[in-house]
Amino acid sequence: ITLEQLEGVEELPGYKAGMKMYEIVNKVIKPITDGTGTGYALFLNKDAPLRAKQMTSHAWGESYSDFVKALKDSYCEGPFWVCAMAIYQEDNETIARQLGPSLEHGPFATVLKQATGMIAVFTPAADIYLRMWCVFEIFVAVKLGVNVKFAALNQQFRSGIENIYDAIYEHGKDRCHSAIAKCGEESDERAIRELINNTEGKFALLDSTVEWCKAIYYMDEVRHPGAAFKGEPAHLLLLGGSGKLDYVAKTLSSVALAIDRISGAPLPIEEEVEDIKLGAEEVEDIELGETINTENEDHQNAKGNMTTNQEARVGHQAICCTTCSIQ
Repeated sequence: ITLEQLEGVEELPGYKAGMKMYEIVNKVIKPITDGTGTGYALFLNKDAPLRAKQMTSHAWGESYSDFVKALKDSYCEGPFWVCAMAIYQEDNETIARQLGPSLEHGPFATVLKQATGMIAVFTPAADIYLRMWCVFEIFVAVKLGVNVKFAALNQQFRSGIENIYDAIYEHGKDRCHSAIAKCGEESDERAIRELINNTEGKFALLDSTVEWCKAIYYMDEVRHPGAAFKGEPAHLLLLGGSGKLDYVAKTLSSVALAIDRISGAPLPIEEEVEDIKLGAEEVEDIELGETINTENEDHQNAKGNMTTNQEARVGHQAICCTTCSIQ
């Protein structure tokens, strides 16, 4: 489905401002697709179905308008695969048949295998780290080598960048604890938990993978400030102080914290930051070295070295955690 078609939902009968995603599905989408046997996206594009470039991972408790704006501000090129629009939303039994018996071969995994990227959408009203499907989708995307991008609806309550609410930073303050995440459907949650518990590393590995994605986001934010903030770096400016040096110090602190959490907390971490060059608009050539050691029997001793620069990008590449290697 295209961004324009997602925006068009707000013009459909039954839509009201402030509706959450699950309300959109029940009160707007279902009446339109009832009896057609197709999801809303295929209903719109049945004459020329679109191949999704970006899969979206998001929580249905979010405001629909916030979700659409976050996608728009991400500047990612669609079409997008949005489960609420792609799956035929008739009843639980119909949805279960579409998902199939295997999560690893169902529609979510199938879309990820052919997508160019996945967008994890953060909004103020919904913490995706507490949604089982969301953290699982991030994990599967990394495992398949699909680039994971964070996108957020940020709110400014009054003038001044210190008064901007950044959903990515706010929801990511604590280490991911996916074992407490929930699904709207108990059957989905049981299936995901069973699959994760049968995976080497289990929930600890999933949490480490999510923390790795956080670290990548923070590092990328230092080098390439969000366009939605008109060239001003988006997230850690919220902590106070808009000076470039203050921003860099706080952002690198979040990078170090996220890296520290990759292998679990609390863990000792040694970090070395070299060659920080501040230009008028961006930060260049940041090299981070990190050594993490733990005696936890669930983790092997690991030593890694990470270097990032202007050309380094996260994409279809091997991603190494201290618990294992995911390729």
